[in-house]
Amino acid sequence: MNYDLNDILREYKLKQTRAIEEARQRREEIYKELPEVKEIDKKFKKLGLKISMAALDSKVDPNKVRLKISELNNKKIKLLKSKNYKLEDFEPKYECNICKDEGYTEDGERCTCLKNEIIKKLYLDSNLKNLLEKENFSTTKFDIFSEESDDPDRLSPRETIIEYFVIAYDFCNDAKKNDIPTSNKNLLLFGATGLGKTFLTNCIAKEFLDSGLSVIYLVAFQLFDIISDHRFTNDSRRIDITKEKYDSIFNCDLLIIDDLGTELTNSFTISELYNVINLRIINDKRTIISTNLNPKELSEIYTDRIFSRISAYYKQLYFFGDDLRWESNKHSKKSMEEQESSFLNDKNKK
Repeated sequence: MNYDLNDILREYKLKQTRAIEEARQRREEIYKELPEVKEIDKKFKKLGLKISMAALDSKVDPNKVRLKISELNNKKIKLLKSKNYKLEDFEPKYECNICKDEGYTEDGERCTCLKNEIIKKLYLDSNLKNLLEKENFSTTKFDIFSEESDDPDRLSPRETIIEYFVIAYDFCNDAKKNDIPTSNKNLLLFGATGLGKTFLTNCIAKEFLDSGLSVIYLVAFQLFDIISDHRFTNDSRRIDITKEKYDSIFNCDLLIIDDLGTELTNSFTISELYNVINLRIINDKRTIISTNLNPKELSEIYTDRIFSRISAYYKQLYFFGDDLRWESNKHSKKSMEEQESSFLNDKNKK
């Protein structure tokens, strides 16, 4: 998916203009209800001018002027409080207080909110948004996981998945606080297909997005296509977009690499995978890797150099049990059979 930066900046300008206009309307509303506040604000302007003139006029005592301003400000606060208003009501309520909905900080750099908006335009497919509405923490059904364990010394699939969901929920909450050790900032989900890895990943992705954090979800081959595109494109019309996509892989709050091991593996992909994993660790960014490969297979395919980084900085969650897609179908079939039986019983009674 491509994006037009000018379109995004126009949206920012509209947000900023709306916030300023709403602040003006609130101010007029307050002045109408509390005319004395309006008079105080007029005095503020005159006193501010006096302070500016103090450097040129020795007769003006700036300390006395500042004291008068402080007294008026206290009076203004009391008046506002009497009608359940606050000083903040005079200020625009921007969506982003860092850039004030400009998109750029005072030093001319792109604000984090603009970077996140670009990432959404680049990667957030509408189908994924719809999927996350269906697959999230609130829609989880633990009863489709088996309560039986093949090993008396190991938790059952249901007990295990509950434990993993607690880890995932904490993972999301810790991301909002941004104050956990690096070793807990990444997850490796491994096990056969149909065991809940993608569902759990979607739960985490939705929590991040709902918290205003940026998420990039890529199947492994897509990741390497983006990197390859950036490295080798000669099309001047596409250089900016390929660089934007490439940079966002390293800058997003959460990178999800799904189905690692299904891509064509060679020296290029192995080298670039190490680069992605290592730089995100260095930059303190969170990553989730989902794969059908076990740790031994990962080590053999992607070298010990990569797996040593995963071992040191990723929490490993092993998924096992029966294929949940089959279990879900059994539940759906059973539900349909119960509805059909109920319908026939009602029909026979009639």
